[in-house]
Amino acid sequence: MAKLFSQSGTDFITLSNDTSGTNRTLGNTLMNMGIKGILAKSDWNFIKDFGTLTTGTSVQNYPISHDTDKIEYVTVTVGSIKYTPKEIRDEKNWFYLNNVTVTSDIPYYWYISPRTKEVSLFPIPSTRVNLIEIGWTKKVSDLGASDYSTGTG
Repeated sequence: MAKLFSQSGTDFITLSNDTSGTNRTLGNTLMNMGIKGILAKSDWNFIKDFGTLTTGTSVQNYPISHDTDKIEYVTVTVGSIKYTPKEIRDEKNWFYLNNVTVTSDIPYYWYISPRTKEVSLFPIPSTRVNLIEIGWTKKVSDLGASDYSTGTG
């Protein structure tokens, strides 16, 4: 059976024979590093997610989920055809591409702004009925808060 994070911390204190706050902090840090190390070793499905949005007429930017660590893919479905635009990672290239306003329902590129944390499409969608699907890897938060039991928190 899985242990609660606080139980693992208590085990660390017992095994290290040091009850100081500094040692408890070290134990929590090492456990979080271990968890992140394990998660980085494979392409785990439980830290993947996706969401859907509808295009807006002449709307280029779309919000992403608050728990997004990395965008994995963007697709746009127009009618029954699913398009997979290419990612542009360089801000300079994105701005160069957008020097001219172009609208179309068929997307060629997507970009994630480091400032706004929004996904942008190019060309700018021309109608408001197409489906955008954004897939992402979730952020892995450090554990350390008190464990929660239903009804006692």
